[in-house]
Amino acid sequence: MAKPPLDLSAGQIELWMTASAMDPMSAIEVATLDGARFIGIDKDVGSITAGKLADLIVLNSNPLDNIKATKDMKYVMKGGVLYDAGTLDEVWPAKTPFGVHWWVNPDALKAGKVRTDVWDKP
Repeated sequence: MAKPPLDLSAGQIELWMTASAMDPMSAIEVATLDGARFIGIDKDVGSITAGKLADLIVLNSNPLDNIKATKDMKYVMKGGVLYDAGTLDEVWPAKTPFGVHWWVNPDALKAGKVRTDVWDKP
């Protein structure tokens, strides 16, 4: 089965919104188990169970104490490979640096006195 295109950031927003109406564990279940069930892929994803696909995140703090801790990621596991969430360096099964972050625009990160319209086209 092809993996569905899921957006973690959108999922986090829904998770936090749901958390305001229920306890954190229920909100996590809605975002994972119920979300997979709703789109019909709960036989393949949605929980950590033998035989299911299990991309997951390891958090620095407990989301049951504060649901927004779901944004405080330490590691990401995708396709059986463990990555550092901050750098995207591969941690396991082999330590491999990610390399150049091609999506970062170094000009946008420069500190200085540049007008906000400097890149506007005439």
